[in-house]
Amino acid sequence: MTVQLGSVVKRVNTVEPRKLFPDSEFTYVDISSIDQNTKVVTSPKSLPAIDAPSRARQLLEAGDILVSTVRPNLNAVAVVPQQLEDSIGSTGFCVLRPDQTKADSAYLFHWVKSKVFIDDMVRKATGASYPAVSDRIILESAVPLPTLDEQRRIAAMLDKVEELRAKRRTAIALTDQLPNAIFFEMFGEPGATQQNWPALRLGDFCKTGSGGTPSRQSESRYYEGGTIPWVKSGELRESVIYQTEEHITPDALNESSAKLVPKNAILLAMYGATVGRLAILGIPAATNQAVCNIIPDPGRANLVFVFHALQQQVSAMISMAVGGAQPNISQNLIRNLPICLPPLKLQQQFATQVAAIHQTKALHQSAYARASVLSGSLQAEVFGGSREG
Repeated sequence: MTVQLGSVVKRVNTVEPRKLFPDSEFTYVDISSIDQNTKVVTSPKSLPAIDAPSRARQLLEAGDILVSTVRPNLNAVAVVPQQLEDSIGSTGFCVLRPDQTKADSAYLFHWVKSKVFIDDMVRKATGASYPAVSDRIILESAVPLPTLDEQRRIAAMLDKVEELRAKRRTAIALTDQLPNAIFFEMFGEPGATQQNWPALRLGDFCKTGSGGTPSRQSESRYYEGGTIPWVKSGELRESVIYQTEEHITPDALNESSAKLVPKNAILLAMYGATVGRLAILGIPAATNQAVCNIIPDPGRANLVFVFHALQQQVSAMISMAVGGAQPNISQNLIRNLPICLPPLKLQQQFATQVAAIHQTKALHQSAYARASVLSGSLQAEVFGGSREG
């Protein structure tokens, strides 16, 4: 049986915080309070009632399902936990309060997370720059509704898969923290003197350089048919770069300031919105002028050690940078960064441990991907649609 979502939920009361919480603060839940990945309310706000936003109008109960009406593709949905009972929700949410005699809360929550529901909302959204749906559109969505017992069975099955995914996400996050923890345990602060190890400047054991942007207006031949990967600072998103959005030609290298950087160089974004981002180059490539390439002397410094030593110094680099709102990290600043250089053998031991952590992370990522495929398959079986997780 398929029914309209609005037929299995109850009406939610609207209130004015100034009247409900006179001379006191209240807890406000808006769209920014929801973690879109975990689908959990993570950052509710405490506000004086006198400062209540005009959108703060919906009195929430534990178990309510919050569905953001804006940018439905992002699927900002969550269940109100017990500790947020009597908090105030934004009118940017369609608040679903399941009628427990008709619909199971956990089942409906899985429905609003399903690809079928998301795709339906995306199709019905209006507004090019700020797509949104109305409460009416959400409440008119057609939800498959088996018996309550069957809803609970389905929800329990999907809950188990989500629990697996959550555990894998947590494991991945923990493995991301391990290298820095091991670094501090083995080496201490990157610029501090430790165990009589020499305190050097980065430039004493690394070469640095930057790239360039071949002209686009006068020389389209620099890009058309290019085979040489060209890294822009905005592409420093992953820890290792294996592919790039654009490629340039040999003529671009010969006739512009762009230079070929060898594999296993460290890349550091020097200015702009991505300032301070780091990555290791997994392929030979050129870069634009906003990227500093750092090449350790392999006889003195291990690549992985230098990368993590730089990670510890990013905040310090940005604090010393010039440019205010758009800080600019110069190559001179980078070359003069103080690094306490431990024996190469100890650096290599650190790199070996980091490699083992990355292998463990890859296993967790693979398991997470399998759980996501399983989740998509189960959702498709229950709710219809494709089997994407």
